[in-house]
Amino acid sequence: MRTCFERAAFPSTTVGLLFTWRILACLLVLPLLDTPAQGDPASRETTLVLLSLDGVRHDYPERVKGGAFEKLAREGSRADRLIPPFPASTFPAHATLATGCYPERHGILNSRFLDTRRGEYDRSEDPGWLACEPIWITAERQGLKSAVLNWSGSFGQWGGRAATYHEVGFQPRDNQGAIDQVLDWLRLPPAARPRLVAAYLAGADHEGHEGGPDSVAVNRKLQSLDRLLSRLLRGIEGIPESEAFQVMLVSDHGMATRRGWLDPQAALAGAHVTQRTFTSGGTANVYLGQREDRERAVKALSGLPGLEIFFANTLPQDLRYSFPGRTGDLILLAPVGVELGRERGPDRRRRGGVHGYRGTAEEMGGIFYGWGTAFQRGAKISSVEAAEIYSLACAVLGIRPSPQAQGRVPLGLLMTQEEGKVSTRGRR
Repeated sequence: MRTCFERAAFPSTTVGLLFTWRILACLLVLPLLDTPAQGDPASRETTLVLLSLDGVRHDYPERVKGGAFEKLAREGSRADRLIPPFPASTFPAHATLATGCYPERHGILNSRFLDTRRGEYDRSEDPGWLACEPIWITAERQGLKSAVLNWSGSFGQWGGRAATYHEVGFQPRDNQGAIDQVLDWLRLPPAARPRLVAAYLAGADHEGHEGGPDSVAVNRKLQSLDRLLSRLLRGIEGIPESEAFQVMLVSDHGMATRRGWLDPQAALAGAHVTQRTFTSGGTANVYLGQREDRERAVKALSGLPGLEIFFANTLPQDLRYSFPGRTGDLILLAPVGVELGRERGPDRRRRGGVHGYRGTAEEMGGIFYGWGTAFQRGAKISSVEAAEIYSLACAVLGIRPSPQAQGRVPLGLLMTQEEGKVSTRGRR
């Protein structure tokens, strides 16, 4: 059985020894983890639906009245905001949601980056880039069928296993098509039905980028999403075994109004620094052709107003972003609302929306709702970390989390919570 660490790149002997130690530690516990958890029988019968709505900011649901968002809050649990990892962008955030690990451990640093051994990552569909075990593999390894729709890292085997139902590559679907597929899986006969369904939906991300978070297009999309979620909840309530069905609704990041641009590549080119720079929203990874150019690169970039510049080997600990062989030489972070790259489009007055900053920035917060008998009715907590979603899902399903997971089960959401176990007996 392959381990979660074997595909990671480590450029030095020291890092290699560290990863060897982690591999040995992982191997010692894998025999225990391959045994299904022994707990409450009701937990073992639970079916969990984990939905991610791309780009739905924490305050967006307040714009929709009387529908599914209000039903989820009234009948279940919620957090005021979900805190994404750094950078608050789709690919690293979905890897964190699925694994319970930060980018420093799962290795998906952005939609594009370089690996010193494997080369360029560009929204790859190869699960081998993911260095930590995703929730659908955790479930399969413990005897639970899973189904995954368009979630990055799910398009094939990881560690010798794959989800029972999964796409072989990203299949463009509108939000309605995604909800239809989720319901089709849930309506399968019990013996064939997946116990975990994880689905990515396009959410309101496109509308937020195009018109900004306060645009009419975003508000219209939220109305549409609310209707689709109502349809999903009605569909679940119509299934005979519906009391065993639980729903967790999350998003990967929020959205800030774009208020300007900074072009680090132009600054580096002007200083004749050989490099490859990958920008995404407010973040960039710089890979220098010559390490001795580092100080010259910093001097050139220092002229960009408000830009934070970090050396890969001295990153602030709170970023949790240092993955040897992938992080690069310099990490750049723009002020919130400022996008890194060349200004695009003929209309320079057009603002639009942007993300990719610290997950703790107000505009970057996502959503969290938990609905079903596993969750406290009407409970609300201030925040939940994206890295906690994996452990929470394991608790709801009654399975053991991977030892790699960095997030814990958040308090104040589950009906019964003791040492990571949850009871879902009875209907409220």
